[in-house]
Amino acid sequence: MFKRVLYSLTRECFRWKSRYSEKQIAKYNDALKHLQPFDNKAKKVCVYGKGYEWFLTSTMGENYSYQLVDSVDEAEYVFFITKIQDSERITGKKVYFFFREPKDYCELFFNEVEEDFFVRNQVTIISHLDSYEYFINIKDVKYVRAYAYHHNHHWASEKILRTLAKSKRENQIFSLTSGLKGIQGNVNRKNFIERFSATNNKFHFYGRFSRESYGLPNYKGLCTFKWELLKTYKYNLVLENSPHEDWYISEKIFDALICGCMPVYHGTEKIFEVLPKEWFYYLPSLDLVEVEKLNDFLKTDAYLRVANNQMEIAQFINKNFSFYAAIENIVNDVPLHCSIKG
Repeated sequence: MFKRVLYSLTRECFRWKSRYSEKQIAKYNDALKHLQPFDNKAKKVCVYGKGYEWFLTSTMGENYSYQLVDSVDEAEYVFFITKIQDSERITGKKVYFFFREPKDYCELFFNEVEEDFFVRNQVTIISHLDSYEYFINIKDVKYVRAYAYHHNHHWASEKILRTLAKSKRENQIFSLTSGLKGIQGNVNRKNFIERFSATNNKFHFYGRFSRESYGLPNYKGLCTFKWELLKTYKYNLVLENSPHEDWYISEKIFDALICGCMPVYHGTEKIFEVLPKEWFYYLPSLDLVEVEKLNDFLKTDAYLRVANNQMEIAQFINKNFSFYAAIENIVNDVPLHCSIKG
């Protein structure tokens, strides 16, 4: 009985913190609008989808040749991310669709999209998948296979990023994720976190409240601004939920590097073709044998290779992997840097 009451109280506390966190993020985003580097440009771009319009922490103040606008109606270019919404409103635009999720999520995001939308609007699809046929069954679609163009989720502005080199990284390692159930990748992630936390009391776990997260002894609750964690930790455990899917790379490893925190990465081996190997520790499997090896590595100062070069790394990632940099290439008819050949 006592455990049930404690669980209910903790859940309600989390819900209150979650609402407060959302208000903080909304206020922060509104402030960023006034600093955005896209004013008074001839080319008008609308990034369509709730929560994505003003993810301007994915930039570092570049003077791009386009302007972000709120309305689809006033835009020349429309960019969808992962999910197509209000497709009937889009006519006479240059439409691009970035699909960033693992193959397992294709059906989830495409069960309500009319296939003729892609033909009618001559949509260009950009994804890491080896074929667009995983989510639409039509021919002659414009398809570009590319990877890793993300809005970063660290939430640090350029001004904040320039202060992180002085951060005192007194904590050892943490992980932040909302998914510990559902697809098999999330279940595997939870099992490894349980095994790892049993051997390392310096490991902390953050994320949305759930029965799965509540059951972890090292659960620290919600994180509002990810950079506030990344600046205090030496290492960030990044566990992709589809680690064996070629070229599937989420924003997590880039967030860590941008903020000077060394990633411990479990994901596609293609990461070695994307980033210098000295910037991360590669976790080849989630088998128990890897736990001891990881704990030995965490006793080293390898994280300094990232922490001491944080701004240089951030600028490199922004130039090559930023979603807004990708838009800059597209509106100027420049090939995408991250195109996958073959």
